[in-house]
Amino acid sequence: MSSWPPAHNRQAWSKLEPLRRQPDGCNINLGNNRAGRELDIPIISGQQFAAKFALRPSQYAWFLGAGASAGAGIPTGYDMIRDFKTRLFCQETKLPRREVDSADPLWVERIDGFFKLQSILPPVGDPSEYARAFEAVYPDAADRRAYIDNQVKVGRPSFAHRVLACLLTTNKTPCVFTTNFDDLVETVAADLKLTRRAD
Repeated sequence: MSSWPPAHNRQAWSKLEPLRRQPDGCNINLGNNRAGRELDIPIISGQQFAAKFALRPSQYAWFLGAGASAGAGIPTGYDMIRDFKTRLFCQETKLPRREVDSADPLWVERIDGFFKLQSILPPVGDPSEYARAFEAVYPDAADRRAYIDNQVKVGRPSFAHRVLACLLTTNKTPCVFTTNFDDLVETVAADLKLTRRAD
């Protein structure tokens, strides 16, 4: 059984731990904004959010992170790093790819240990780890784009994608922001608009 958060990301998660323990009605202090004023974000319950959202839905924007894509069956950035490092490990050690399970904690430890000793890639958790591993496996930008396209193709819109698409197409929310590669919300929204025109 694996522990949560993953070892490579425990330091980042430890900074968020106090935020998870805040009771409803408390504020999270996020430091100072550019004007030097403190930024407090209130923490509210799901029920309180639903009541506020129902009153003013167009005043809310949504931000989708990797969890939305993962819920649709698309590998996360962490999954991709594991894949890149496994491919590189197999290239360097001449092991057949089919013999290495990149999800097995034992192989993860071996692979990370190999790269720590070889200094081929930045340390685990380094901000440049994803980009450097991706470029090491696929030096050509067109190949990297093809890899991402192939990963995104496996995704199928989740219930959350459908809900957000409905909110967008009915003008209940002005926008959705994401750093994800997929366009699942847009795809569902376009399908909904076509369905409404046909009706």
